Amino acid sequence: MRSYFLQLFKRGRYVSVRSLATAETDPSMKERKHKERERFSVAAVAFCFKYDPVFKSHFLKAVADLPPESITEDVVEPHEWGDLVLEGPRHVLVLEFKLGALLQDHQSPNALIFSEHGYGAKIKTQYGRTGKELRYIVIGKDFKPREVEGLKCSGVPWSILLLPSHCEESRFEVDLYDCLGHLGAPTFLYRHMKSTQLAAHAQSGMNVFSLLLKVLDEAHINAGISTSGHECIGVDMKKAGAAPASLELAKLVQPNGHTLGWIGYELGEEDEHPCLSVWFYSTSASAPQVKKRLEAAIQRKAMTGEVGQSEENHYVFVFLPGRQSKDDKAWFQQVLRAAVQKS
Repeated sequence: MRSYFLQLFKRGRYVSVRSLATAETDPSMKERKHKERERFSVAAVAFCFKYDPVFKSHFLKAVADLPPESITEDVVEPHEWGDLVLEGPRHVLVLEFKLGALLQDHQSPNALIFSEHGYGAKIKTQYGRTGKELRYIVIGKDFKPREVEGLKCSGVPWSILLLPSHCEESRFEVDLYDCLGHLGAPTFLYRHMKSTQLAAHAQSGMNVFSLLLKVLDEAHINAGISTSGHECIGVDMKKAGAAPASLELAKLVQPNGHTLGWIGYELGEEDEHPCLSVWFYSTSASAPQVKKRLEAAIQRKAMTGEVGQSEENHYVFVFLPGRQSKDDKAWFQQVLRAAVQKS
């Protein structure tokens, strides 16, 4: 099912967990891209909180054990120390959201700096004179509740937001949870999984790896580690190699690190069927030539597919919807051949 929140995050570009992951392997982009995902997640949660009374009631009960009427205002990032601030006549809830990242000392109630110069101190300065009950809640982390100088602190794992199996999700909740699952809270992706006995299906995954390794071996390109997730399954292509094809590919791509790219399957725009996909970890200097060579191969019908470029780090990719593939192995071979052969 399509998540409209996720489509909004993609902003019409070809973006997937794979493209987000490649962006975050670039040290210069990692922190900014992760913050972008967290900020969008906060905005999506705030939107649902404001416009979906069903979600508001469930969310407040799950994170603070409060009724919906206890909160009358919600503000996204009013200060640097609060992703989302919820306020009512008697309560102030300052929420910090985490999608896998660690709590920094100034964000952690267990650190001394938290109450001296960190988030705790700033929350007390802002709201200490209101006489309201102050709470600092970290969404996405689980730690033992504690009180720091009058500030109640608690961690709420994403799984707490999951509805009981007998409850039905609202339209907003379905969209929000699907989006959060793709952006870094995978617990939501598996909330409707009816069977966890998947051994019978594991052979299919093994067959995928076998096919990809065979493709790389026949192309004389060394396989790296397998990098897979809930939206992709594939293998890295290593830069090291003395074969002509490997040397030509390294010369063309000119990666910053030891990995030439990635080959495998990933979910595309509609998230219905996996696409066949090959990524080349090019740079701003090499990307134009990589794109030119691949596009030329498509024009002369040496291969099919669509070529694109990640705006974050200049990586070039080519993909083909799974339904359009007549022979997966042949398509992967055509792409690699097109990359190493000069037009």
